[in-house]
Amino acid sequence: GVRPSAVSWHMVLDVAVKRRSPEAARKVLEDMLSAGVELDVVTYSTLITLHAEVGDIQAARAVLKEMTEAGVAPNVVTFTSLMRGYLLRGDVEGAEGVLV
Repeated sequence: GVRPSAVSWHMVLDVAVKRRSPEAARKVLEDMLSAGVELDVVTYSTLITLHAEVGDIQAARAVLKEMTEAGVAPNVVTFTSLMRGYLLRGDVEGAEGVLV
């Protein structure tokens, strides 16, 4: 059979984000790891977006920590997603804190 590429996995993960389902995202992540897919900035940023969108800023920050500990550098999408999570909660100070 054909092994799915990282891009294919990201498309599946994006469905979990659109469904706003952290449980589905966790399952996709487990499947990715089982398939030997290396997690990258897109994977981590997508997870941060999901947690931010459902209002779980602590989980979003935990993913950011996991990301940096894994040696994956955050990018502008990563930080924008995290800031959006704070702003969705009305936490302007938290959003500003992402910048410093």
